[in-house]
Amino acid sequence: MLSKDSLLRVGATKHIAMRREAMANSLKELLAAAPHQDKRQLLSALGQRGFTGVTTTDVKSVLYERRSCFASDGGTPPLWRLAASLAKTSTTAQPATGAFETLHS
Repeated sequence: MLSKDSLLRVGATKHIAMRREAMANSLKELLAAAPHQDKRQLLSALGQRGFTGVTTTDVKSVLYERRSCFASDGGTPPLWRLAASLAKTSTTAQPATGAFETLHS
């Protein structure tokens, strides 16, 4: 049987994993709507979607750990887009309401 502390750690770990997955999904939607954004633009757009307490380090971490989903131009700062494999399937995806306007206003 797991101790109370162990159960809390397991619950916290699952919560973090679910939050990172939700962040990755939002980043996919944002980059499908408006590719070639840097981490600060993406952080701002995530904040508009209700992601609080997220830092540019968090955004960067998700982008780099999911290189099968996201690609950068290699610049300084890197501009991000969907990886080629996802870009083909997302051309029919609808961006979230206001995502394009939020990023370009």
